[in-house]
Amino acid sequence: MSSHATKTSVKVWIDAVTEATQQRKLNQRKSNEPRSRKPNPSPVSQPLGPTTHNPRPAKRSSEKAASRVNPGRACKRLKRMANSSQDNALMDDEAGYKSGRRGRGRGRPPGPGRASIRAATAEARGRRKGQSPVEEVTEDLSNMVPSTIFEPPSLGSGPRSRTTSPTKSPSKASRAKMFADAKKDSTIDMTYLEGCTPSIKLRTLETARKSGDVPQPVMDLYISLVDTPGGIIPLALKHRYEEDSLTPRKSRQPPFAGQYLPQQDGSIPPSCQEGAKAVIDQAVRNAERNHREGAHEGQWRTTVVTPLINEVLRWPQGLGVRLLSVENCAIEPSDIRMLRPGECSPADESSKGKGKETEADKTWKDLSTVRMVDCSLGLFLDEPVCDLISKAFRNINDYEQSLNQSMSYIRHTPLLLDFELKKTNQARDPQVQLAIWLAAAYLKRKHHGWNTSIPMPGLVVNGHEWNFYIAFERDNGLILIGPERFGSTAKIASTWEILYRLNILVQWGVGKYQDWFNEQVLSWARKLAGENY
Repeated sequence: MSSHATKTSVKVWIDAVTEATQQRKLNQRKSNEPRSRKPNPSPVSQPLGPTTHNPRPAKRSSEKAASRVNPGRACKRLKRMANSSQDNALMDDEAGYKSGRRGRGRGRPPGPGRASIRAATAEARGRRKGQSPVEEVTEDLSNMVPSTIFEPPSLGSGPRSRTTSPTKSPSKASRAKMFADAKKDSTIDMTYLEGCTPSIKLRTLETARKSGDVPQPVMDLYISLVDTPGGIIPLALKHRYEEDSLTPRKSRQPPFAGQYLPQQDGSIPPSCQEGAKAVIDQAVRNAERNHREGAHEGQWRTTVVTPLINEVLRWPQGLGVRLLSVENCAIEPSDIRMLRPGECSPADESSKGKGKETEADKTWKDLSTVRMVDCSLGLFLDEPVCDLISKAFRNINDYEQSLNQSMSYIRHTPLLLDFELKKTNQARDPQVQLAIWLAAAYLKRKHHGWNTSIPMPGLVVNGHEWNFYIAFERDNGLILIGPERFGSTAKIASTWEILYRLNILVQWGVGKYQDWFNEQVLSWARKLAGENY
């Protein structure tokens, strides 16, 4: 039995008994004092007037009941509490009973039995018939010492705890994971991507033209997005904005005269202008609220980005384009993933037969597949084209049966434009996510032998601000031009610029991109299917 636990419990019980004894003496002293009553006021001293109700005085019975303490019952109750605490302490210190029973036959020393525990408990209590609680306590007063100097019980007599296993030496996979080039997800930036395969270099148009030639399709698309008129708002809506500025609910400064289109250029159909105005007004209000509340990217996409894109797709030239949510569409197969500096391709002959991939390979594989964008625009395919694609897929491997860089539900849709929204307080760079996604599309085209001269545009939405990027091939790598201003939802006029440039990209998709798809992808599918389409 542990002397520390027993003597500590006895000391607690002594303090409780002493407090009960003092309370009993105080109650006896109060009961012997004579009661003093205040004399009633004479009737003459009471004020004249209507009789008022006097508040009822507090009952003395509750105070007397609270002060009455039965010393005998208090001592018995405290004694039971002390015995219970002693039993618990004894069971904690000598917990070898259960562990001894579990350890029998397994190399552990057996613990004490239940009978020995009961005997030790009875001995610790020190009960003898006819002995008062005070006499029981005074036996050990001479042995009481402060509990702070007690030493913990020795572990030599009781069951020993299991020793911890030695630290394992790092395996080859763990050592491979620590090498310098295996960067974490949040530390991958555009400078790091320049050393990957394929290399992706972020450049402005001027810098890209100084270091080499820029393909003419890239220049045409870039100029069409930058060379926009100074005024974007249709002139027919001028009176509507002036009316809105006079109403209490829409008291907003109307656009300036130079922000209207001088004449109709056909980019925004007249029948769609009223609907576009309503969508833009609502998008600007939602953008202000999202910016003020610090909304997450999902709220921005639902209330601002998606309505603006769907408005453009309602126009006649956007009927052949669909909006896709690709935030959960991983890059597949592994052959079209980027390779970190010094890494061999999975299709390399030197890498065959090496066994399982290392931990570093798994780490980079995860990093290269989680880089998905938020949404994309894709082409609608006619039923005969879908049948042709399905027949062509039967003659290739199952992991190659996709028209883009993913094997998810979008694999039968050619993607022409990608969107990446910046998350609130995120460590990832949206440029990096867009770059890795576009690099996978580039490797997909090279894998099937398709022409890679077609530009690959992308948009990054960071709160109010929209910026566009254009990627193209150079020296078996990619040059990413950007960022270039696309528009902003902070103002009405700049939000009209977003619709205007989105319409340009949609027209490019149903025009030049559609021609490239028919020439490259459909001809490839006809050869695989063996048909004359």
